[in-house]
Parts: sequence; structure tokens; C-alpha cells
Amino acid sequence: MAQCIDELRELVEENLAFLKEKGFRITYSEERRGGVECLVIVATDHYKVRVTSEMGYINLFVGPLDAPDGFADTGWYYLGGVLDYLEMRHRSLEEILAFDQEMDALTAREVMRYWAKRMQEKEEQIASIFGRPDEIKIREMERYFDLARVSVAKELRARYGKDD
Repeated sequence: MAQCIDELRELVEENLAFLKEKGFRITYSEERRGGVECLVIVATDHYKVRVTSEMGYINLFVGPLDAPDGFADTGWYYLGGVLDYLEMRHRSLEEILAFDQEMDALTAREVMRYWAKRMQEKEEQIASIFGRPDEIKIREMERYFDLARVSVAKELRARYGKDD
């Protein structure tokens, strides 16, 4: 197994241990681009978590149990967006840029710890969306994401005077 996957598996097992009582198990891992990118997928009894690493930068995604294994994005939702939806938090462009800067300054272990803590706080709500899956809640969440994209696009146009 490649170094990227080994390191990512270690981070996943260390930080997502709170999911053990929910049936936590690593079900899939993959690397590409010569080990520069890798992912580990964890399944619980109700949903999946996909953890990716690209040149050491960590991202987490959640999806229903039928979300595809691998790097394809269909069926997966960025954990930060899901948490924003659950909190009904709309981030401005400035907030997004500031958050990205904060995350860039952290180590992979610190980023993983941050997302695991946030996820643990909302785990029951995440399970309620993806565990069935609840198509109404998923559509509502997708509409929320669309509105957030439109809002950020408007801020970009206002700032730079350009269309998408």
C-alpha cells in the first residue's frame, strides 16, 4: 500500500473513531497520480464518509451508502457545506477566503481533527439526512448550496466586474 493511503488511513482511524459505535469500517481506498492524491472511504451503518488527500491537503465528504467508491463526485457532498446547511450559515466571499487561509496554515492532522470534531457535533443530523437517504432533505440541501453559489457569484461580479 502506498504512503499516502497509509498516512490517510491512520488519520481516519485516529480521528473518526467516534463512529465505531455506528458501524465504522474502512471499505475502500485508492490512490492516483503516483500517490499525490489518495482517498479512504469509511462506511457506517447509515452513510459513508470520503476522506481525500491531495498533496497533503485534506477534504471530507459525506454521502449515502450507495455513493460511488472512488474519486467521482456524484453522490458526495462536501462536509463543510453540509455543516453550513445544518447550521443555516451563509458564508460571504470574505469568510470563505479567510477560512481557506486558516485551513491552509494547518497540518493535515490538524485539519482532520478540526473536521472530525465538527462532524461529531452534528453526526446525528448528518445520519438523518444520508441514512435513509431522505430525498426531501437532500433536495433542500442542494437548493441551499445553489443559493450559496449564486450569492458568492454575485459577490465576485461586484468585486471584479465580471460574469461567471
